[in-house]
Amino acid sequence: MANHSRWDSIKKQRGEPSEESRAGIEHDLALGQLIYDMRRGVNLSQRELAQRMGTTQSVISRLEEGGGERN
Repeated sequence: MANHSRWDSIKKQRGEPSEESRAGIEHDLALGQLIYDMRRGVNLSQRELAQRMGTTQSVISRLEEGGGERN
């Protein structure tokens, strides 16, 4: 279970994201949803898609969760 008070503290320290950051986050989430929908539409697991793409299951998972680029 997540420690919500800790998350609240982190959010307060970071502040609200800029409009540019917010747009980037929304783009990453939309792309993740598209990857998920297409993968499920052809009945592939994350592992199977990763193998076809020459990457790992964890990369596919991160992309589907809207992880986008890593900072």
